Amino acid sequence: MDFNETNNLDEDEDDSVSQQSDSVSQVSDTVTQVSDSFVQVIDSGNQSLESLVVTVVVGNGSSRLELVKAQIEAKLNRARELAASVTSARKNAIRKRRKASENLRLASTTHEELEKQLEEAIEAEDLMRLRGLAKALLLRKEIG
Repeated sequence: MDFNETNNLDEDEDDSVSQQSDSVSQVSDTVTQVSDSFVQVIDSGNQSLESLVVTVVVGNGSSRLELVKAQIEAKLNRARELAASVTSARKNAIRKRRKASENLRLASTTHEELEKQLEEAIEAEDLMRLRGLAKALLLRKEIG
């Protein structure tokens, strides 16, 4: 074996070692990437029963993109749920306010009618009717 053949063998061994080193480095990078990309997303939000729990293991760039998309979609869905909840609560509040306004209007009208009848009874000096109306007014004031 001459010097050139020995030199070529050394270069081949160096290339082989270099390739193995690159291969080990790639495996190490993949393991690191997988371990770094393991993500658990918990969106508890409002302590609702619909709390979203997603566990994703990512191995490459496109899977990472899918993870980000899934996270965005989960957050968007949660925002939609909260918006629907707020809208529902707002509608309920409006409904209650309208009902209270109607009840107030009816009570006010009834009170005015009783006062009118009381005035008429006073003018007519109808004591029996006057006592009945006075009791009705007192009851209304106690209830209201």
